[in-house]
Amino acid sequence: MKRLLQDGLNRHVPIPTTSVRIHSQGRSHLRRRYPAHYRTPRLDRGPLRQTRAIHSGFALFLALVVPAAAAPVLWLDAAALTGLADGETVSTWPDRSGHGNDAVSSGAPTFQSGELNGLPVVRFDGIDDLVTVPHSDSLNVAGHTFFFVVKCLNAVNDNGFILAKHEGTWPTYHFALRYGIDYRNGVAYNIAIGSEGQNSEAGSEDYRNRFAIGAGRLDATLVGTNLPGTDCPAITLFFNGVVDQPSYDAYDATTDDDLFNTYEVVIGKDPRNSPTEPRWFNGDMAELILFDYAMSDQEIADVNAYLGDKWGIPAVPVEPSSKALVFLIAGQSNAGGVAPFSPESNAASPYADYPTTPGSTAAEVGIPLTQEAYPRSDFWKSSSWIDLIPGTGEYGTGYTQDPNRHGIELPMAMLLERKHPKLDKFFVKWGPAGHNLYSQWAANSGPDYVTFMIYYNAAMQDLTARYDEVRVVGLYWDQGESDKPEAAAYRQNLLNLFGALRTDTGIPDLPIFVRKHLFMYGDTEFAPIINAQIEVTNGDPNAYLLDMDLGSNEANFQAWAWTYGNGHLSSRAYLELSGRIMAIIEPAAFGTLYYGK
Repeated sequence: MKRLLQDGLNRHVPIPTTSVRIHSQGRSHLRRRYPAHYRTPRLDRGPLRQTRAIHSGFALFLALVVPAAAAPVLWLDAAALTGLADGETVSTWPDRSGHGNDAVSSGAPTFQSGELNGLPVVRFDGIDDLVTVPHSDSLNVAGHTFFFVVKCLNAVNDNGFILAKHEGTWPTYHFALRYGIDYRNGVAYNIAIGSEGQNSEAGSEDYRNRFAIGAGRLDATLVGTNLPGTDCPAITLFFNGVVDQPSYDAYDATTDDDLFNTYEVVIGKDPRNSPTEPRWFNGDMAELILFDYAMSDQEIADVNAYLGDKWGIPAVPVEPSSKALVFLIAGQSNAGGVAPFSPESNAASPYADYPTTPGSTAAEVGIPLTQEAYPRSDFWKSSSWIDLIPGTGEYGTGYTQDPNRHGIELPMAMLLERKHPKLDKFFVKWGPAGHNLYSQWAANSGPDYVTFMIYYNAAMQDLTARYDEVRVVGLYWDQGESDKPEAAAYRQNLLNLFGALRTDTGIPDLPIFVRKHLFMYGDTEFAPIINAQIEVTNGDPNAYLLDMDLGSNEANFQAWAWTYGNGHLSSRAYLELSGRIMAIIEPAAFGTLYYGK
């Protein structure tokens, strides 16, 4: 059923309502001005099909896609760094182009192994890390094409320089790749020509906290062909294979006579050395390649595809959605989630003394553990959305000492991504360990309830401002172990909680999924809590008991616990729960309402 979101539904944060519909089940996506999500291209098309798997065979690849006389004049590849331990300083970053344009560090950028598709990156701390490439004639290129694989971590109000060839004073520089608030919170490739700083820029969308493949092209034959105040045709910026429109009307010089200079290439900082605005780069660099000619669009697409396959970055944009799906998660540690990713990750964790139940981990049951598996899934982190990236420890696991664990958000994201690949998915979760319902989660007043509603209201305020439709799939409630002292009151406390949640979310028919307790056989003091779960869900048409009980503690531990004798769920359990939730919501939530258009 469609439901209009009314002003003032929530006492914490009022939600804007213009042109937005909130639905009792489901989720959607914002109206983005720029494409944000990508899928992997088919590998059986184009000249690259023979060599895409040969990540180290770049010379063979070049022979297929660029003129015979062309070769990189600068090529810094983190995957080619050898002899470095994880976290060790990169003192020299060798140039693979054959021109000897090695980059020498100042500060201490570090080698980070296995960060991207199993390959290393070079990390810049945004404080004092930079590398420089001394000037050589090979770097004085007129028309050129620059490729970069980077992840920017600068805050939203920061500006950072990824690289520049610059004399050290404003405004003359050969080229500059910049990032930050001045460039739509994205990346800008800038060519400034001549002493008066005549320039052109193209800017990308927001790429904070995610790797992207960029390409900047200067066609020297087009320098000076535009009129003042108009877009400069000489420069083009591509991101993940897509041409980005210039962010400014700009103008350039009438000739390319001033393109050349004798200054070094600075990577990681604004070379102007301003003490008040140094513009350090904070993030990771995987690869930088400079060609000394303006590549065609097809050549750029081919190199982009090669880099995408090598670094595991999907390269083909998909159409943004105007609809969002939201899934809510609340309770205590089983809501937060403590399921280990794999036997190996558990063995390397502080909980290595507790072996995983065989066949129970995410890796063993087929839950993906890479960011690429969740291209449209975001998680609410305190005050903003972040990408759902397994292993970061950023999305509220119950065991904070081990980031390689998860809760129900991961299999739910997997199933929603597969079922609804064109819709954006958002997860709001609050599941602190050991918290009770009678005081901490108490309806309307408990500190956990208040925190959860603050998160919900802020998250929904953001989504409703950006999406035409926002559909709340439902809420997963997993809690009760801490309520034995007030077990007799659990039924009424649960009724009060569900009523308050539906009132304060503004969704009277909000679906609530309750996981029946599995590991409390023989505990007579806990029996009232299980009975309350059954009674409340039986009497509520929009509440559902997720009953996976196999009849004994032993059977339930074997089937559903991450380690035997522990009352915390495994990946296998969360996958089973997610499948049951999907079976409930799909017929009611989607039908012909909007999905499948």
